[in-house]
Amino acid sequence: MDYQRYRRSKLSGCIILLVNVVGWVLALGQSGICSSILAIFDQDNQTYRWDNSLDYIYAPKSQFSFALEGKMQSTLIKKSLISGGANQWQEDRSGRGKLIYDFSPRLGLTTEFFQGYNALGNRRINDSEIIGGVSYSPRQWVSLEYGLGGMISSRAEPMGRRVDRGAKMAWKGQFSPRIAWADDF
Repeated sequence: MDYQRYRRSKLSGCIILLVNVVGWVLALGQSGICSSILAIFDQDNQTYRWDNSLDYIYAPKSQFSFALEGKMQSTLIKKSLISGGANQWQEDRSGRGKLIYDFSPRLGLTTEFFQGYNALGNRRINDSEIIGGVSYSPRQWVSLEYGLGGMISSRAEPMGRRVDRGAKMAWKGQFSPRIAWADDF
């Protein structure tokens, strides 16, 4: 049983690492219309944080485009000098990929994948999602998306393992007033 949990945890970590490595390689290329890499170290009092993130969007002149996003955060919470205790590490990793196929400038199909991992002490959480959807842009300054999909969340806690499965529905609307009022000037 412990071996299966270990294997799933390593598989989740490998998927997230793969998304991040592929994204880093693509971000260094010049084919992306938007790419960013961020690395931060932050310290306050007894807390140390390391943050890394990557965003990459590739949209050639064809109807197909994709986006990758990867985030990793490690936090070390040092033991208190007054109350004692032990040092604690918190790990957060996530990878997201989105594929978009536009039938026309107004209508398209989307597929989104997400894999996340969170660990603090003995608690481990793995989240996986897949969502398929439709995007509609009646005007250049407004876009609407609707998606349906499934998700699985597994938690490894001191009292045992728990798996939750469910459906996911998402609505997203976006309004860009700068573009909407650009014709007025």
